[in-house]
Amino acid sequence: MPTSQRPGRQVLLIALFLAGVGVVMVYSSSSVLARERFADSSFFLDRQLMRALFGVAMMLLLSRIPLPWLQRASLPMFVASILFLVLVLAMVLWIGMTMRYAAGARVLASEASGEPGESLTARDLSVLGLIAATFSTAIWGLLVLDWDFNRLSASFFIMGVIAGLVSRMGFGGTADAYVRGFREMAYAALLLGFAGAITVVLGQGRIIDTIVHGIFVPLESLPRLASALGMMVAQAAVHVPVPSNSGQAVLTMPVLVPVSDLLGLPRQVTILAYQYGGTLADLVTPTNGSLLAVLAAADVPYEAWLKYVVPLYAALIALSAVAIAVAIAIGLS
Repeated sequence: MPTSQRPGRQVLLIALFLAGVGVVMVYSSSSVLARERFADSSFFLDRQLMRALFGVAMMLLLSRIPLPWLQRASLPMFVASILFLVLVLAMVLWIGMTMRYAAGARVLASEASGEPGESLTARDLSVLGLIAATFSTAIWGLLVLDWDFNRLSASFFIMGVIAGLVSRMGFGGTADAYVRGFREMAYAALLLGFAGAITVVLGQGRIIDTIVHGIFVPLESLPRLASALGMMVAQAAVHVPVPSNSGQAVLTMPVLVPVSDLLGLPRQVTILAYQYGGTLADLVTPTNGSLLAVLAAADVPYEAWLKYVVPLYAALIALSAVAIAVAIAIGLS
């Protein structure tokens, strides 16, 4: 064996020894509890052993990768792990607060109205299959045939007509169902129109450019961390008159990139500030037509939605601020 390989082999043997000791300790500390609860003293041992074997297999696999490759990939992998950690924490936060709200708004089965649901019939399965086929066709049309909104609307309109006929609603019943659907979505359509009108007025009147200049230029005199956090807050504010994420990027990035270069701030941090500030603002922006349309379709008042989502939004913004601070500290670029 070459001398250069001996330290690696020694580290491997030490890791295997420690893994074996850990498995033995798990069995010695959990066998009694496992026998009392699951009538199997090796219940926890089996699961820990499977995880240990998986870890050893991954270690042996990674040990075959040349060290220079791992050294070159270390920084990107570290950055990716930080970003994934932020995503996991955000997801855990969202799920936890949603479960907390659900526990407070839980309705007992005895208080619920309505009769128990019936099982799916062959006609129901046919309608579900029709929906799946329509979505598959729409995806194929978008990716292969470059369909526009008119063709997509036509495909879903045809799906609705066929679904009504398959459900034996007849032409009259299908038409009545369409009218009821239009009536329910009329309010959402009006909200979409109003939100779009606000964006058009601000854009055509060159008002947005003035807003962006007034918000971002003062950031030049702030320290790096304060400037980055200010960018995130400013992006959230700009998202109100510019609810389009792509439009906001085109509008703000030409201003923020020179500012970040002047402050010595990595451009990746500037992009993170845009993503966190602008994207999360979709949760509360009153000019976000999609949000208002979904709330109107679900019959949820905007004020009630704000009462639920503002604490969660504030927590996500705080998490985003920590992530930006970490990105600056590690020199993300």
